[in-house]
Amino acid sequence: MANDMVGWGILVLVLTAATSSTQAKRYDRYQVIKIGPVTDNSQLAAVRALQEECDDQEAIMMDADFVNAMRRPVLLAFGPKRVNSIKVDLRSRGIPVVVVTRDLQVELDHTKKENNAARRRAHPPLRRNDGSRLSNPWKCLLRLARGKSWRTWARHILSDPNWRRYICSGIPKTWHGVPLLPNYFFNAVEIVQWMVEVARASKIATVYSIGKTYEGRDTTAIKINEKRRKLPIVWVDAGMHAREWLSVSTALYLIHTILFSKDRDAVYLRNNFRWYIVPTSNPDGYAYSHTADHRMWRKNRKPTSNNCIGTDLNRNFDFHWGQFGSSKNACSPIYRGKYPFSEVETRNLRDSIWPIRRQVKLLLNLHTYDQAWVLPYLGLHKRPADYAALETLAKKAVASLKKVHGKIFRVGRLDDVYGYKVSGSLLDWAYDKAKIKYTYLPELRPAMRSQGGFTPPISFILPSGEELFAALVTCCRHIAKL
Repeated sequence: MANDMVGWGILVLVLTAATSSTQAKRYDRYQVIKIGPVTDNSQLAAVRALQEECDDQEAIMMDADFVNAMRRPVLLAFGPKRVNSIKVDLRSRGIPVVVVTRDLQVELDHTKKENNAARRRAHPPLRRNDGSRLSNPWKCLLRLARGKSWRTWARHILSDPNWRRYICSGIPKTWHGVPLLPNYFFNAVEIVQWMVEVARASKIATVYSIGKTYEGRDTTAIKINEKRRKLPIVWVDAGMHAREWLSVSTALYLIHTILFSKDRDAVYLRNNFRWYIVPTSNPDGYAYSHTADHRMWRKNRKPTSNNCIGTDLNRNFDFHWGQFGSSKNACSPIYRGKYPFSEVETRNLRDSIWPIRRQVKLLLNLHTYDQAWVLPYLGLHKRPADYAALETLAKKAVASLKKVHGKIFRVGRLDDVYGYKVSGSLLDWAYDKAKIKYTYLPELRPAMRSQGGFTPPISFILPSGEELFAALVTCCRHIAKL
């Protein structure tokens, strides 16, 4: 039943993509500028005014979140019509300004070309026996069917391994029938296809939907060991911010490794925990970021009352909603929505977590980028009652992570790490409302924009997955002893 539902979901995704095309948004001659750090409140106000102007279209917030310019430099991108006047104005105020990228579109084109090339390698074109390429496989299928009985036609087609692979799945497989690890950034349709194939190849995984999005897509998730009700639950979600593609690919890596790896740690995770993994909790935004060059889109896709589109889902949860680090400006990349849980995507997450909250022993809300392991509270000055235990485990997790590829992750509350607060987050809601003690927000690699930022190379997918897996093993082994 669940797989049938997902099959229809794929059809809806394709039809939606075909009927909701938008005019391409390009970023030719957009400059990314590093601003600050600032030294006084007047300078801070000027920078915050620019941050508030960001709309993911004409002005883009290039940091992982709303950075405090007194603590660290701010990264913003502006188009050619405004960028020079902005630089002049900031420098006249004594604020340091450095151009770090002179043409954002060149950078985006490069990463898009790399990803598309990897996609073509993963999906080689079907060819005839003489090596010539089949330009339209479906027309060829119909041509072969003429004058043949259904049984004869089916036997002829299914005896050909190339046709069999094409008909059964768009996802390339290993010789053992297990879908390969993602080696490029999947689009929204490919994610669903891949998850369906993964579930078919495993006896303990089930694909399901946690609910529909504003545009009607299924928010596809996977459950592992669902029938073993006595096992503790680990919840992992990713892709809440649409442009954070690496978080999505990392979640897919976790699914594959937990289900199919023969590594001792993977077997331990597979045998001792139930898993709920949502690779992209914002499918509409994620799909949009893959189309029409809207690569830097962050929010969901629900229109707002100000003729703008989208709400920052990580400002829409019911915990001190609307107080810190969010905006009432409906065009802002950190727009909080009209009220708590105004967005169907946040309600989907709430309604999926709440019934199992007492069994969830670990919750990870994956984001990129900055290499930090963030603890609650995101939206309060105070530390939570369990801060010592949370910090101890977080430090163990990042120590394990560092052993994999040498990457260093900072540990602490958002205010400690970045110097700002964010209210209305999933992390704080899960910790304070759902009472899930071990809740973390990992900001995955890279450490800085010069290493890729929101547009990392596809070569980061595997190491990012390996790093998070190592940290996850440490967390799970610790929790199992409690």
